[in-house]
Amino acid sequence: MKNKKHLIILLIILAAAACACTAGLLLWRSQSLPAAEEGAELPVISTKSTSEESGSKDHGAKTGVTITPAVTEKLTPVPAEKPTPAVTGEPSPAPDEDPEKAGVKTGSRDTEGTGSTSPDDSGEDTKDPPQDGPGHGEGVPPEEPETPAVYDDLEEVPAGTVLSAEQVDWDNISQYFRAYELSPAIRDRITGPDRSYKPGAVIPYEHLRYIKVLHYNFNHQIQVGELMVNYLLADEMVGIFFRLFFDHQYEIYQMRLVDDFAADDNTSIANNNTSAFNYRNVTFGSTLSSHAFGCAIDINPIQNPYVWYDANGNLTGEDPEWYNYVERGDRDHMITYNDPCYLLFAERGYVWGGNWSDPIDYQHFEKQVYP
Repeated sequence: MKNKKHLIILLIILAAAACACTAGLLLWRSQSLPAAEEGAELPVISTKSTSEESGSKDHGAKTGVTITPAVTEKLTPVPAEKPTPAVTGEPSPAPDEDPEKAGVKTGSRDTEGTGSTSPDDSGEDTKDPPQDGPGHGEGVPPEEPETPAVYDDLEEVPAGTVLSAEQVDWDNISQYFRAYELSPAIRDRITGPDRSYKPGAVIPYEHLRYIKVLHYNFNHQIQVGELMVNYLLADEMVGIFFRLFFDHQYEIYQMRLVDDFAADDNTSIANNNTSAFNYRNVTFGSTLSSHAFGCAIDINPIQNPYVWYDANGNLTGEDPEWYNYVERGDRDHMITYNDPCYLLFAERGYVWGGNWSDPIDYQHFEKQVYP
């Protein structure tokens, strides 16, 4: 019993000694650390396993004490920049489309990438953003060419203008074949000593009509043509050229007023120009031609020359290349009895110069209605 009491007293003495040692140790540590300034944050004492510090996988390591220095200055955080999408050269998927199914790479770094794209600190691609224009990603698609305007009529369209099929209103094709009374501008154009309406002309302006038509040229393009004819023949002329164009796609080299060639018949013929009114005399004669009253027309004159027999009985001419077209046949642009041009004029009572014996005027059709 006495020994048991001695053991209890010994344990109490040891416990008191341990408490005294602990208090002394804490007092020593508090005196050895520097005093904290007023307002400064105290060190943060955290517990971290030694295995976490060293990266060890040993979960049986003991826990030690680590002191993290206090932060004495608070920094204002800088907002991160919006990441720039990488250029993949492929279209972006639709909002509800799976990127993988659309074939668009979404930040992966596998070996199938396109180039040496390196990530920045935020892990995003740092390639330049796509630019507009050709050669820069998708860019802006090229503008579609404007649809050609469809002409309502030809009154203000210059003769010789070539039209595309899209510029023609085929449902209202007749609107391109019209006869007009002479406007002040047309009167000015045709009046003068080197014009078709020469000083002393006996036919009044009111008895002439200005015609606009469409025809096919020798390249089989749709082209604008013009004529000046007698008012009594205007409707017939419009009808003939409508049928030549619409039914037969007949080719005429060009149709311009002879005034574009200084009203010189030879110059007009040399340019293979189809024309009608010109106040002049008959060839090699002193009387007025049917052309002087707008009652005659010459069509494709190079392929249909004016020829005559000389004193030796030989056929001759002065039109360009007349000798190449004396032998008549069913050749392109030659007027023969089987030619639609001949047939359309003949059925309306026009006389063809190709039926004359001497001279022979293959280009010429006339109808005497005036004076």
